[in-house]
Amino acid sequence: MCGIAGIVSLNGKPIIDGGNRIHTMLKLLHHRGPDKQGVFFSPDGWVALGNTRLAIVDTITPFEVPMISWDGDAILTYNGEVFNYREERARLERQGIVFRTHSDTEVVLAALQKEGEQCLSRFDGFWGFALYEISKKRLLLGRDLLGKRHVFYYQNDHEFVFSSEINPILAVVKESWDIDIRSLLSSFEFRSAPPGATLVKKIFRLQAGYHLTIELASQKMHMNRALKLHPEKWFDFFEKNPSETEILEQCDALIAASCQARIPMEVGYIATLSGGLDSTLMNVYLSRFKKGLVDTLHGRSTRAAPQKGDDVDEWMASRWISRHLNTRHFEFDMLDDSAVKLYQQQAANSFDGVFSEGLVNFYQLAMQAKQHQKKVLLLSDGPDEFLGGYDRDIAAYRLEQRMSNEHWNGKIVRHFCRTALGRKILYKAKAKHLLNWSWLSKHPFYFKPAHSSGQYEVLRQLFDFNHVVIPHTLDSYGTIPSDYADLLSELDISQCMALSYATRSLPDYYNLRTDRAIMFASIELRLPMQTTDLVEFMIAVPAQWRFYSGRWSKYLFRKLVEKHVGTHIAYRHKYGFAYPGWMDIQLAKKLDLESTIQDSSIFNELPFKKNAKRFFLQTPHGHYRWMAYCLARSYERLKNRDFEVNVM
Repeated sequence: MCGIAGIVSLNGKPIIDGGNRIHTMLKLLHHRGPDKQGVFFSPDGWVALGNTRLAIVDTITPFEVPMISWDGDAILTYNGEVFNYREERARLERQGIVFRTHSDTEVVLAALQKEGEQCLSRFDGFWGFALYEISKKRLLLGRDLLGKRHVFYYQNDHEFVFSSEINPILAVVKESWDIDIRSLLSSFEFRSAPPGATLVKKIFRLQAGYHLTIELASQKMHMNRALKLHPEKWFDFFEKNPSETEILEQCDALIAASCQARIPMEVGYIATLSGGLDSTLMNVYLSRFKKGLVDTLHGRSTRAAPQKGDDVDEWMASRWISRHLNTRHFEFDMLDDSAVKLYQQQAANSFDGVFSEGLVNFYQLAMQAKQHQKKVLLLSDGPDEFLGGYDRDIAAYRLEQRMSNEHWNGKIVRHFCRTALGRKILYKAKAKHLLNWSWLSKHPFYFKPAHSSGQYEVLRQLFDFNHVVIPHTLDSYGTIPSDYADLLSELDISQCMALSYATRSLPDYYNLRTDRAIMFASIELRLPMQTTDLVEFMIAVPAQWRFYSGRWSKYLFRKLVEKHVGTHIAYRHKYGFAYPGWMDIQLAKKLDLESTIQDSSIFNELPFKKNAKRFFLQTPHGHYRWMAYCLARSYERLKNRDFEVNVM
């Protein structure tokens, strides 16, 4: 895992102050790669590339970054990991390529130089990279299919600047930075800026699976989709009406292969174990393949153990699973006094537009991994999105099934719910499941994903829509990219929801928050439940196996946990990842969100309504107060041009 940075001239002249600026960018990326850093300058002065390295693969060979090819023509600055690089290396060696290291970086460089960007479809992994070819004067930027790593960029008439994070760009570009209003609306509605955008106007994010190519000689630039999900490859399997046993065997094999491939060979790692289905299954397979004990980690985000009904409570479930799998288990308190500074720090670094309550909890997990002298943290994120794990998704599906059986009544109810009066009544009645269902549509497809924070009624209370253009602002999530249109007629509505999560929410919200949080602690994040093959399989799972009898969500995972661990774990309720610290009364008092919001000028300078500040201070919906706090603290830093990265 690493950090990448670059400055590229677009006017045929050497970069202005390139040396100082690229080194400033690397300084701000040091936490992403504390083991090594380096720079490359093209002979004509048109390109400056930087790379910081966190050594995970081939920790012994002292190679330089960015990496330069044998012939000196291709230069790669790379942030990622390819888990099948040994197989790809052997394939390239059979074609006569000689390697100097045992790193995946060199395999990526050699494959790109020899085969072009088509080679990436063979890789099992994640990445954000830039490849510069001197002879062609061409720069290629790429981001992996599920967006586990990120590439931000800025462009003006004379240069193009990119980085793994926003702060380095903000620091080296002489620009008067402003808040992007469209992104602001999206961040308040979906907790993240729209795909491809950030909270800061003129700074963009390369979309997942896309490549951006710059031809320096002709000063031309173009973007293309290079990678795409193919859930249709599983259609034949499900159309043959396989038995439950056959489906479970296939799912079991895919998860096992992914977990085995993601066990680090050269550095220590620790895996999260919350007591939920996903982390339980991940540790089942890690324990199967690991030589020795697996280290597991659970963060307690409440003062008392969460428990619903007759469930084994969350803390006891985590401990019981650890004993069952014979892991070396560690627990820690997420609500100690040190959490206050973490919340303040992360709120003030929300330039990417992520207003996530859980971001700090991921950071705390990574800090614990570091304290245990690990370099890799394994998380089980993904199946909730792909297999209907969220309460609001299963509620929307149940209502859709019911209303479909009452055709005209369903149409009437949906129409009423979508009217201004209907939304107002449902919002006041707190009928959130009915309100969420009313947005669900197959033709054209749209739904409210789980990270949607509210409804239009709240935004109408906050923003002056006489000065804000809202059409298309709030449709960036819960939709499916147009280049998947040929698939939609083959998918049921639950499969459409899964595909939307995979192509929109996962790359530009869920994976953005975990990358930002965990790399802050100089820890590599691995996501075994998000290998491409497994994701395509989960998207293709028909509704009857996703929502079994309309009762159980994530049915396949429940059956696997029942098989490997037991029914008392398999059929527990969903508890969520962690409770945000500002929900805790003691911690909230120390954070004092209200004073920051009260003193901020941003609510007078942007198109908020006059009563917006009062809403944030008095609302019972604490997540809106947290969002306002993130905005206020980040805006203050933007205004003061304070872009230092203060790692704890």
